[in-house]
Amino acid sequence: MNDNILHLSKLVTKDKLTYAELISGLSANSAAVMATSLPNLNDTSVFANYNEYSDDYQKLKSASDFFLSTVIEQLNSVPLEIIQTNELLAADYTAAISTLEDLLDPDQTEEARKVSVSTEKSILNSMVIELKLTMFKVGNLVHQLKSYQTDLPKQESLILNMQAQINTADSAASTNVTNTKDTISQLQKTIHSLTKKAIIEGSVGGAVDATAIGVGIALGPIGWFAGAFAGLLGTVAIISSIIDGIEVEEYKKELTAKQKTLTLEENDVMTLNVTTSQFATLLASVKESINYLIPVLQAWEAVALDVMATLEEARMSIRELEAEKYEELKKSLEEMKVSWCQVVTAMDTLNVNVTKVEGKTVYIGMNEAEVANTLKGINLTSVTVTDNLKSA
Repeated sequence: MNDNILHLSKLVTKDKLTYAELISGLSANSAAVMATSLPNLNDTSVFANYNEYSDDYQKLKSASDFFLSTVIEQLNSVPLEIIQTNELLAADYTAAISTLEDLLDPDQTEEARKVSVSTEKSILNSMVIELKLTMFKVGNLVHQLKSYQTDLPKQESLILNMQAQINTADSAASTNVTNTKDTISQLQKTIHSLTKKAIIEGSVGGAVDATAIGVGIALGPIGWFAGAFAGLLGTVAIISSIIDGIEVEEYKKELTAKQKTLTLEENDVMTLNVTTSQFATLLASVKESINYLIPVLQAWEAVALDVMATLEEARMSIRELEAEKYEELKKSLEEMKVSWCQVVTAMDTLNVNVTKVEGKTVYIGMNEAEVANTLKGINLTSVTVTDNLKSA
């Protein structure tokens, strides 16, 4: 069992904040995609086959919606369930050891002895049931993640085809479009970096509340040009006030200048670029989360199977009602408790509270007042830190 625990510890402690960062990114990207609809354009004829783009968009939206409606909530709930089970079992070990100490007391009456044996059986049975229930949920999530993983290449192909359709427009590779895309990309990276900094500064001694950092920038049905960057620039203005946004503020000036240089066709190209980019970013975030979580869950399952086998042996031992068996069992449970506490510590890195996966969604096309109202109450400079288990 110790080898499996060591493997588990290595997987989850490569970067203490890895899962918090993954979930916060997934939350933000999910918010954008869930709010996205196929936008209106000035002139679809500038693209060789806009209908093909539209068809691919619908297929991709459907696949994304399936993941967001069936899987993503479990990326929060199942790890928290593991953590709760880990802590419950740690407490059960203490109770089981204490009861065995009573059984080893030579002055214990026969009647008290029967009660202790019954109590010990009940504790061990409870541990087995708790572990089996959580193992079932973990196994189901691993199955769903693997199943969805097999569909990712098809989604990547759809994104590539959508981008190919965008590139058929004469202005797809214009200097204006290229420069604007680069600026938006840098803006997104900067916001991600500042968000990561907020997580690092906020996550001390408890679960990271990733709800506050689930801010997605989505493209509404009105399209890119109609909004005249108002939503994006409004978002920058608000973010500048809630994170250390001096660097972010610079992008507002740059994007304002670039917006004035875009033609109607270039605006259409940017509209589809932003739409496609949202799916590509979500897909990358999903892949990263799946690639991190599957090995961690499987490593926990391996440890849980070891524990299950030992608990089954313990349940058999307690039936034999022999003092020497109690001593052996007590020693075994004490060793298991030490090992299990290592599991509790290792898995605490998954203690990320995402109470609202959809986060906050800002549409390009909103004015600054609408953006401010949407993001009202978010404080990224001091990410909320909670301890769900201790407060429960």
